[in-house]
Amino acid sequence: MDLDALFKLFGQQTPVCVMVQMLMRSLLAPGELDHRLHAAGGSRTYIRQLLPSTLVEVMSLVVTGKQRSLHAAHKAANVAASVQALYSKLSRLDPEVGRELVRTVAEKSLAILEHLHRWPPLLAGYRTFIIDGNHLGGTEH
Repeated sequence: MDLDALFKLFGQQTPVCVMVQMLMRSLLAPGELDHRLHAAGGSRTYIRQLLPSTLVEVMSLVVTGKQRSLHAAHKAANVAASVQALYSKLSRLDPEVGRELVRTVAEKSLAILEHLHRWPPLLAGYRTFIIDGNHLGGTEH
């Protein structure tokens, strides 16, 4: 089976998974992310083998629970730098870098949201939300 047919089949079988993956890849694209996060760090940050996007990739493995620790995520991501260099880089990370990461993702997300179809308000004058209650049945009440 060729890859195009496989991707088409996967997109038909699980379209939400494919859309979320594409969205995350777009929001956390390494090129612009590296440029903006390095600029946010100022002269105190340097780039050798550990790009800002590499830090985001490794940390995202831990945050999403795909890896249990930073050390395991380092191994899974095949980072070129040592695990000591990773820990050292994270410990010296300027807080402005984190703010710039949130700012960058928010700007990209806002641009995507502006292109989506806006639903008319359900109740005029009120801010309304639609909550799917399927998950609530499996939780403690």
